[in-house]
Amino acid sequence: GVSFFFMLSGFVLAWSDTPQTVRRFWWLRFARIWPLQFVLMAFAYTAIASHVKSPGPFGHVLELLLLQAWVSDNPTYAGGNGVTWSLSVEMFFYLVFPFAIMALRRLRGRGLAWTAGVTLILMTGLPLIVTLAGVNSYSNLYYWLFFVFPPYRFGEFLLGMVLARAMVRGLRVPAPARTALAATAGVATLTWAMTAFTVRTGIPVLRPMVAMLAIPFFALLLCACATRDTRPGRWWLGSAPLRLLGDWSFALYLVHAPALTFTAHYGWWNNPGGLEGLACLLAGLALAAAAAAALHYLIEKPAERCLRRIPVGQPRTVG
Repeated sequence: GVSFFFMLSGFVLAWSDTPQTVRRFWWLRFARIWPLQFVLMAFAYTAIASHVKSPGPFGHVLELLLLQAWVSDNPTYAGGNGVTWSLSVEMFFYLVFPFAIMALRRLRGRGLAWTAGVTLILMTGLPLIVTLAGVNSYSNLYYWLFFVFPPYRFGEFLLGMVLARAMVRGLRVPAPARTALAATAGVATLTWAMTAFTVRTGIPVLRPMVAMLAIPFFALLLCACATRDTRPGRWWLGSAPLRLLGDWSFALYLVHAPALTFTAHYGWWNNPGGLEGLACLLAGLALAAAAAAALHYLIEKPAERCLRRIPVGQPRTVG
């Protein structure tokens, strides 16, 4: 899921690429993600402080600056509202994006294909090289290197950018609805196969390797959906309810873990399963969605609008 999110992030930014100064781009991305993550970080370290990992004073500073993913210590990168480690990774992507997109704009079909191929080779080969060098593939260091470390995860972001640039240059997927369905079925089949393997053998599948198997399906899904969006007419992914959920999705991502921790503290999940367990699950989802909607309208968007008005990186006008 995180791999898909990083590819999607690179795809969307490259697809919607518009001329602007580098400083302005950085400022707009900061305005987009920092205010709400700060609010949820404060909530994690106050209301549910006794139920989350504490990274210590240095870790608090890193999380405030969204730099925690650069430290291999688990309580540091997963402390507080632990999901924000991925925002730390995204901040690195945003730092590099203006320079990466300038390079990709110069490439045509063959250059984009080579870029994608080399990226996939590096992402596949580096874990194998590190393992051969003696790093235990089930150690925290290995997990951090190939699940958290921003430069490694940049490969997925770059692949998304390459796909978007290929589509800008005319790439389209035939029968996009059927292709999207086939890609989704491929991800589901892969998930079932990997889960069945782990259940039967007790051996967990290493994250980088299973991600590499999923990336082709993710690529097909992104291109198929984007192809469909370029065609006239409505389709269900563009329906109003799903667009609304999309608007809330960033807030939902940030609030779901604190909401789970908060409700667990009051015994919400101490149920026997069955219908009662299903009811608790649905109620938990409804609570998280309601909290996400409130955060989106009351904090996320107002704060972003306020910060966007600050003319950081905007060209000066004369007269």
